Formats: sequence, C-alpha cells, structure tokens
Amino acid sequence: MSSRPFLLAQGLSAIRIPLAIGACYGTIEGWWWTALALMLLSEFSDIADGLVARRFGVQSAFGAVFDPYCDSISRLIIFFGLVGAGLMPGWLVLVMAVRDVSVAYIRLGRERAGLDCSARISGKLKAVVQGGAAVLLVGFSAVDVTLPWLQPLALWTVLAVTVWSLVDYTMGLVNGLREQR
Repeated sequence: MSSRPFLLAQGLSAIRIPLAIGACYGTIEGWWWTALALMLLSEFSDIADGLVARRFGVQSAFGAVFDPYCDSISRLIIFFGLVGAGLMPGWLVLVMAVRDVSVAYIRLGRERAGLDCSARISGKLKAVVQGGAAVLLVGFSAVDVTLPWLQPLALWTVLAVTVWSLVDYTMGLVNGLREQR
C-alpha cells in the first residue's frame, strides 16, 4: 500500500473535523457565507476520501473506522452550530448522536460475528439528507430568504431518515445473526 494516497485519503477524512468546527462557529456567529463554504468543503472531503482510497487501492481497516468517525463527529459539530443559531432543536442532535453511537456498535457486532460491516445504503442516504439539510438552512440564511416551511421540513426529514437508518442497521444485524444459526 502506497503511503501517500493512504495519507491523502485519511487527511481528507480528518480535515472534516476542523472544517466543521469553523462551520459551526460561523453558523452561530451568523457568518453564513463562511459557514456555507466550510460545510460544502466538508461534504466534498467526505466524497473525495473514498474516491482517493478506491482509486489508489488504499482502502484499509483503519479507514473503514476513521471515515465514519469523522463523518459522525463533523455532522454533529455542524448541527450544534445549527442549534446555536436557532435553526434546529437540540434534541435532534441527541437523536443523531444516539444513532451514530449505536450504529458504530452494531457495525462492531457485525464484524465480530464475521458479517459484512460496510456502510449500508441507509447510512449513505442519512449522510446526504443531514448534509443537505444543513447546507439548505445555512444557504437560505446566507441569502436572507425565509421560507417558513423549510426548517420544519428539514427537521422532520433528518429525524425520519436518521431513525430509519438506525432501524435498518439494527435489522441488518439481527437478520445477519439469525442467518448464521
């Protein structure tokens, strides 16, 4: 395994955390354009890390754990910013955190049982919906457009997809263990 592409892939994962911290701070301070740019860079790095790892064949057990960790931490940080700006309720971040911690342990359980522990489509969709909701809310704030239905729609969509993803991962574990018997 070549070390440069491996380090690039991990660096693209890791950079999401400081980008998210900057986006969080920018959101709380009302620096909408700065926050939006940092969020978009964070989302881009989420796509780019996997592309680099696959392109150069440097997928690894470390990356399989580190990438979702960076995804989870960065999204939670960004949503804390949305809470601080009054764009999302705090309880939604709690639901997101419970889902992410639970899925991490579910994936660990799948790995220990010898089952495939790669990301499920529900997890990918959850990431797109959460990232998209944050970008939309901050983007509309940046252009000073208020759509009274946008925040509730974003909130309930994020909640529904987050909970659905947790149920999907849980059922995947249960069904996988059942099939092993």
